[in-house]
Amino acid sequence: MLSHVLSGLDDVEVTSYLSPIVALAAAETFQFDLMLVDQVMPDLSGIELSWRLRQLPDYRAVPIIMVTSDNDRMLRVEAYNAGVTDFISKPFDQIELVARVRNLLALRRAQLELADRAEWLAREVDVATRRLQKRDDQV
Repeated sequence: MLSHVLSGLDDVEVTSYLSPIVALAAAETFQFDLMLVDQVMPDLSGIELSWRLRQLPDYRAVPIIMVTSDNDRMLRVEAYNAGVTDFISKPFDQIELVARVRNLLALRRAQLELADRAEWLAREVDVATRRLQKRDDQV
């Protein structure tokens, strides 16, 4: 159902996995911009999957939304500590789901643009530094 709702969004490509182990393996080779995890899954809980995703260098800032019907405060605290960014309660409201996904994807795009800009600035500083060093050497 989540895939069906989200696949209707413009500029969003949805990839679904029934197994969190397979999803984790895919994340090791492909950079996703957002992850939705269910709290109750076979083999790994949503908390365990979120924690493992956060261990991957490319997933330290990727938003993770946990879908759960459990409103237990301690579960949510544990999930936040494992790296979950936000929650969607089951049964989910489609409008709320779409709004949260759009907002977190916009945040992710901004993070990536900022990182690209920082890399560009670092390269420019490096070029300018080398020019100054070359001038100093000539003097």
